[in-house]
Amino acid sequence: MFCIKCGREAIRGMVFCEECYSQSEPFAKLQQSFVFSTCPSCGRFREGQHWVEVGDRIEYVYSAVRKSLETIPGTSVLSFELSGFREDQNSFPLHVSFETRNSGVTRKEEGEVNVRVQRNTCPTCSRRSGHYFESTIQIRALGRMRSELMADAEEFVRKLCADTAAREPDFFVSSIRSTRGGVDMTLSSSSAGYSIARSAAHHFGTGVVATRSLYGQKDGRNIYRTTYLLRVPMLAAGDYVEYAGAHYRVSDTSGGVVLEPLSGGRRMHLPFQDLERVRFIGGREMETQLTVKSSTGGRITVVDMSTMTEEVLRYGRAVRNGESIRAVRLGERLYPL
Repeated sequence: MFCIKCGREAIRGMVFCEECYSQSEPFAKLQQSFVFSTCPSCGRFREGQHWVEVGDRIEYVYSAVRKSLETIPGTSVLSFELSGFREDQNSFPLHVSFETRNSGVTRKEEGEVNVRVQRNTCPTCSRRSGHYFESTIQIRALGRMRSELMADAEEFVRKLCADTAAREPDFFVSSIRSTRGGVDMTLSSSSAGYSIARSAAHHFGTGVVATRSLYGQKDGRNIYRTTYLLRVPMLAAGDYVEYAGAHYRVSDTSGGVVLEPLSGGRRMHLPFQDLERVRFIGGREMETQLTVKSSTGGRITVVDMSTMTEEVLRYGRAVRNGESIRAVRLGERLYPL
């Protein structure tokens, strides 16, 4: 068969020779103009009704241009190169070069496409700048305020918020404010606030009290803001407390408060409803070192070297004379540890 255009031998199965086929309609067409919308605050790009994280913004634009390339059947793209992105301009041309092959014929194309980058604040950043919030977590002390434990509680809730923001890009902490009784944290989402409050309550072994207040209306529906009250026990492992007339050492506070009786017996996991009945006495600073003077029949005589006073204690394990043991004095009683 011969080429219908020049009369030379045609490509097998076609009506053109290689030269005429290479000069015919292009194997691929590229969209000539592109408009992108990006948020100047967070850097996300808009895709339809959503704003998405893109990582490398230049590669994101280049990828969108590549995806717009349309080829005729039987065409393979051998190479595709882009250059010319301008970070400092909102509108600029990109230089494009690509090579395609079809029916054994290779064609190289070069040209430019126009790119426009619009900078529009996304809804999330707009709400953030307006201090928008749907829920408040109130962290309050259960028991006598201890600033170091309140700081630990705040840090734990902050971490829960950071983990939530990593999973949900539209979530943010609107404000954090220290109050006389603790810390208030306002959050952009009521549902996320509930999840964070419940996770924190489980960690601290306490409960959550939720209250709602009418904020306004939207599309005929009432809009509410929710406050989650989180009462955190002001106790740490190693603290000494009094509960129900007995003395205990706090052995654990993760997932709830666990008390170890100093007079012997089994540990107990304290229900959060009973935490208000716990009286904090002191921490590890109350512990002292004693020296064993003698031991016999499950009893030991110890000496407090700072005061040179002696006392006889029940002690459950064998000790040698001169050995040091730890003890704590609560009220009139000395407890070996």
